[in-house]
Amino acid sequence: MFAGGDNYADKKRMRCNAGKSRDKRCSHKRRKKIEKNLDACPGEEIYDASGCYLLAGFIDSHMHGAVGQVFSSEVCDVKAICAYEASEGVTAIAPTLLAMSIEDIKKDVKGVLPYIDKGTGGAKLVGFHSEGPFLNPAKKGAMNPESMSLPSIERFERIYDACGGNLKIMTIAPEMPGALEVISFAAEKGVALSAGHTDASFEQMKNAIDAGVTRMTHTFNACRAFNHREPGVLGAALTDDRITCEVICDFAHLHPAAVEMIYKVKGYKNFTAISDSEFGAGLQAGRLVIDGLERVIKDGLVWLGDGKTIAGAASSLHRAFKNLLSLGIPVCEVSHMLSATPAKALNIFDGTGSIEKGKCADVCIVNCDTLEVVKTYVGGKAVL
Repeated sequence: MFAGGDNYADKKRMRCNAGKSRDKRCSHKRRKKIEKNLDACPGEEIYDASGCYLLAGFIDSHMHGAVGQVFSSEVCDVKAICAYEASEGVTAIAPTLLAMSIEDIKKDVKGVLPYIDKGTGGAKLVGFHSEGPFLNPAKKGAMNPESMSLPSIERFERIYDACGGNLKIMTIAPEMPGALEVISFAAEKGVALSAGHTDASFEQMKNAIDAGVTRMTHTFNACRAFNHREPGVLGAALTDDRITCEVICDFAHLHPAAVEMIYKVKGYKNFTAISDSEFGAGLQAGRLVIDGLERVIKDGLVWLGDGKTIAGAASSLHRAFKNLLSLGIPVCEVSHMLSATPAKALNIFDGTGSIEKGKCADVCIVNCDTLEVVKTYVGGKAVL
């Protein structure tokens, strides 16, 4: 039970904390006071959330790891990642796999599969996001191009089976030979297809959308640049209402103005905030070696050893939450972008992603003044 606090789980029920609201578009007339004289049932506790926002827990549909651990590894401390994420207000994660061979996928998911839809003591794992291997090597970003392969239904089925049928999202370059067939096939199996690491033209992306693509992976990163004569994949993603855009909101991968532009073009319902965090999230700045490769953590980012190429983010969705609020976006809409939108992409919105009767009590409590996470609950159990 929660005494006090402001529920921003659903726009129809948004209300502002009188005198402390940063959201001038939320009316005080819609504010309802929560009865403070509550009696706890046996085994329950009452938490006084006065002066706080009560939000649906953050859901990260694209994150590779944290605190020195990555999901794409045969040895991964899943509980350590999930505990850190819970401390940042995250209640659900889609472990994201890098482009790799099917044999490596089988090895790396073994340690993660037992935790899918089961307790971790922190954020829960709800299914995999496979970022590859059907990507364009010309837009490899920090990935190994030798681990990429041409799309085929046979390869897709092997990846799907390796994930134990728990493949929720797949990033794919729609211009690659065979991609449209895989997109159509995967969509029929309920997998959300996301265009990414792609050099697709405007027409190629539109064809992919018609085939079943519904998302854009880390919009503006690792893709063809926008051009006013050939808008490319970005032009199609930004102007087609069927596409939800993933956005890394650390203000390092994208300038704040670029993040604001995506929000204004797509609206909060077609905007999914992601962390794209790597092992560096939750670690101090410095140099370290992961899987034999040198990495540098600085300025909230993970860099390749040369210190010039971004290899991933080193922050969580909590930073995204604060950054989006700094743009003047209403907290009710920010909450939607961090919870409801990713829940819908992962096909779990019937059970989480908003605070509604009948759904799991996956919530986080955030101080209205400091914007720090003070409490996180997963399935009604305190994990922070």
